Amino acid sequence: MKYYIIDYDLNFKIVGSDYPQSWQFTKEYEKRKKNSNAVYALLECGDNLNKPNFIPDLDGFVLSGRAKQTNFISTSVFSRLFMDEHAKNVLQSKCNLGNYEFYEAVLYVKKVPISYYYLETFFNIIPYIKFSDCVYYLEYIRDGDKIPEEWINSGFNDCETVLSIDKYFPNRLIGVRFQTLVLKKDFDKDLDWFVIDKFGVHNGICSERFKDAVEEAGLTGLVFEPIEVEVEE
Repeated sequence: MKYYIIDYDLNFKIVGSDYPQSWQFTKEYEKRKKNSNAVYALLECGDNLNKPNFIPDLDGFVLSGRAKQTNFISTSVFSRLFMDEHAKNVLQSKCNLGNYEFYEAVLYVKKVPISYYYLETFFNIIPYIKFSDCVYYLEYIRDGDKIPEEWINSGFNDCETVLSIDKYFPNRLIGVRFQTLVLKKDFDKDLDWFVIDKFGVHNGICSERFKDAVEEAGLTGLVFEPIEVEVEE
């Protein structure tokens, strides 16, 4: 099966000229509040792979004035997928999303409230990655930078080792990315969506079935970039 990295569309003819499309709120979502049931409390649960025991307060999103309403909306706080009801119904009916949850939200379009949904995953992909067989590349490497031999020869047997490149470039933002992602044979081949946060794939990697479902339904707001994914036999 083919796989793709999911990203938000930047074509201004489709999404408008404001990015992200929603960066204003009727509530103070941009401020992290402890013991809150709003956005950041939900995101913290997602980061820790724990489903929240509260109903998230997500009814304060505003579509920016120069943005266009699409099925999938980019926001300044959400790190997964934010979508309308039509997109939600397509994904639920066509795709295997694994251990997931949709959370009700509201997007205000010219002061009119419209039902939207935030999709969060609680599936941990890390144990299923065979790091030693993956092929990597580094982002934000400047001309003249030399990748340390000790890092290249470190074995790459676990997530922490792969991400240890940071220590060789102090005070620099270096991103490790997958050129080829190798998954162990016990990975669920029927899973259509998973996320690898530590490697910058915040919206997730999806199967061709996921991509086809989005495109065949004419859903707007997302683009797909091919990525080489191998699943052990």
